[in-house]
Amino acid sequence: MINVHVRLKEAFDTLPLIQEFAPRYEWGNDVHWNKLIKLFGNDPSKPVYPIIYNSANTIEHDTKRVAATATLTLILATRNTSVDMTNSQRWATSYNNILFPLARNIEQLFTKSQIFAWDGIFTTVEFPNYGDNEKNKTTDIIDALRFDTTITINDKCLKTIKYT
Repeated sequence: MINVHVRLKEAFDTLPLIQEFAPRYEWGNDVHWNKLIKLFGNDPSKPVYPIIYNSANTIEHDTKRVAATATLTLILATRNTSVDMTNSQRWATSYNNILFPLARNIEQLFTKSQIFAWDGIFTTVEFPNYGDNEKNKTTDIIDALRFDTTITINDKCLKTIKYT
């Protein structure tokens, strides 16, 4: 059986830095995400952003091929405490500089890595000032991009990937 979270973490650990910070992979529900943000939010030696948060997935295991097909909901997020910014200002900072490049790197990872079989189809939803009206979904103010896709993960060795 393929441990999807272990394989994803192994792969995401190869992603290049985004504005001098390594993307961090975590998984769980909203309660865990908020706990994580509180835990690491006050320790500058352990930056929590940018984060790739796997908030939901369904996994179908194929024991004959030693593979797992996972339907992923990844939340790509970065801190942006400037609540007065307009969406166009957020796109110029959080999205164009952090979230969209991170999504492109994930596309390359899923395409180039021999541990994934991916058809290149995904859906994104943008969440500037991630929340619901006046109430944020997290205990921190973030901009987010939801990345939904389905991939098949195998047990091959992960080799070096050259990101462009």
